[in-house]
Amino acid sequence: MIIRPATLNDTDRIAELYQQLFLLMAEYQPDRWRPAAQDRGFIENAVTDEKFCLRVAETEEGITGFAFAQTQDTSPYTCVVPRRFGYIFDIVVDPAVRGQGTGKMLLDAVKAWSKAQGHTHLELSVLPENTGAMRLYEREGYQPVIHTLAIKH
Repeated sequence: MIIRPATLNDTDRIAELYQQLFLLMAEYQPDRWRPAAQDRGFIENAVTDEKFCLRVAETEEGITGFAFAQTQDTSPYTCVVPRRFGYIFDIVVDPAVRGQGTGKMLLDAVKAWSKAQGHTHLELSVLPENTGAMRLYEREGYQPVIHTLAIKH
């Protein structure tokens, strides 16, 4: 398996993987998420815009996963220590190959990109129901920074 920057030729497969992600999110939290298709223009922009990092995992069978990250700056509040960091929006691994190291390889690739950008750290968000992803992130040293809580009314 190789991890490489995504190209415009990868758009269809990335869109398929996004549909898998959105379906899973809708299963976990149906009151917040619904199955949907990712906008193709969004994916194409992520491929071509330098502020984004879009990496794909590829085997002889094709693309089995991707990671999507971006450079971000902290909020301009006086109480916030200003810093530039990498934020991982999405990591998706095809269910057929989960547990084979693809997620770790994608995380490593994004971490290398983030370091090369001079970021102070790398952040991500994960649904609490996604226990497999939580285990991966914890094994890789990610730690909770903030908990977002909600209540229905």
